[in-house]
Amino acid sequence: MTYQLKTMEEKLVSTFSIENKLKFMQIKVYDHNHLHLTTVVMPPMSLKNRAIIFDANNEKLLQMEAKSMYGDIDVNNLDGHRLATYRFGIFPYAAHPAFEVQYMNVHVSLAHHLTHTEKLTFTALFYYWTAHQ
Repeated sequence: MTYQLKTMEEKLVSTFSIENKLKFMQIKVYDHNHLHLTTVVMPPMSLKNRAIIFDANNEKLLQMEAKSMYGDIDVNNLDGHRLATYRFGIFPYAAHPAFEVQYMNVHVSLAHHLTHTEKLTFTALFYYWTAHQ
């Protein structure tokens, strides 16, 4: 399956494909010009969300494990540094008026030091991890 990430103006930001390989799941992330950015490799079934991220040259960039598979997710690298969080049902209080009419809310936080490529990769990864909840 291939998915597109677009702005509110329908401008393409990124595409990513999710593929079920024989012994692992794979997400390939591309930029708006369809240039391959990263590949994420994960076990097909696990009690925890684990992933290894490789760059376009197949060099290992990051290995991580998320705290939980259901509901809230905290993603840390193996050194314990927080890279991203996913919170189901919460939002920043300052954004309250924009969210008060919605039934359910999702809030994703990414570490400030992440590159644009890493942010696109986490977007695809959170989609995969949460799509089947």
